[in-house]
Amino acid sequence: MTRAFDLYRDVTQRGISAIDDFILRRESEGLYLDFKRAVTQPGVRGLDDRDANNLGKAISGFANSDGGIIIWGVDCRAQRDGADVAGAKCPITDTAHFRSLLEACVGRLTAPSHNGVVSSAITIGSGPEGFVVTLIPPSDNPPVQWLSDSRYYMRAGSSFHPMMHAVLAGMFGRRPPPRLSITVSRSGVALDTGDGMQAMAEISVRNEGLGIADGVFVTIGDIVCPEHCRVDVLRCDDERLGAAYKHNNLHSVISHPTFRLPPAASLAVLNITITLKLGQWMFGDMRMMIGAGASNGMPVHKEWSVPGTVFDAAIGLHARKLAKPDAIADKALGLTTP
Repeated sequence: MTRAFDLYRDVTQRGISAIDDFILRRESEGLYLDFKRAVTQPGVRGLDDRDANNLGKAISGFANSDGGIIIWGVDCRAQRDGADVAGAKCPITDTAHFRSLLEACVGRLTAPSHNGVVSSAITIGSGPEGFVVTLIPPSDNPPVQWLSDSRYYMRAGSSFHPMMHAVLAGMFGRRPPPRLSITVSRSGVALDTGDGMQAMAEISVRNEGLGIADGVFVTIGDIVCPEHCRVDVLRCDDERLGAAYKHNNLHSVISHPTFRLPPAASLAVLNITITLKLGQWMFGDMRMMIGAGASNGMPVHKEWSVPGTVFDAAIGLHARKLAKPDAIADKALGLTTP
């Protein structure tokens, strides 16, 4: 997943607390983040031209770059140093209505239209008032033109800028790039080790883009685990993979030079074995940073973490045989609700 998607997921999952944090920290607009006040009035049949213009330019700019999100309903204020920061909440009266207007006009704002744009409402309590978050992924078919002024934009810093001729010319005729995502899934069931248990996860990548991925690689680093927990990393047994490399706390595998990952295809790359000891409390969490990429695509990152309390629960289920081995393994890997 891209940084834009990770940011969108974090904001939509945390809801109002994420909005409050942005304002409390006076979060600056940046490469992936834009704040906008919504001026469209409730009950109208179409999006206000000012909101439509902001959306159209953002679709062009984020789509031609690495993607980004717009948070509607936040007032952005310029500082003395020129930075635009989240200043105050300006909630949208009817988030469901505003969201539907956004989605209705996406297809007519740019050429080509961007069907990857999605919006989610964050309501205040159980009422209709709140905020809307719009995700604009990078386009698989750039360049994307904003039809209102027939220009092509890109994101640079905290602003959208018209693309220079040389950059724009290079985008025409370019092959669509691959776009990788990372998946952590269970491999096998929980196993008894005599004095504890083991659970195994499989790290795989999937090509979500329209282009073929060359030189696919996966890295795992920054591994932290509590006492009485051990993490082992092994390369999957697949002839499509090259050799595995380890340096200090970094593990990496790259695909065989002749292998290419087509669109909608997946490749299992690494196996992670987590060993837990019975009768020991897990003080602290297990976490690691997983990276993936291709020689002709943008890298993506995903943090995988399992709280120590989840390990404790899994060990308890295993010791008392209170669940099936596959459910216990899911619990130990943090793949079920704690």
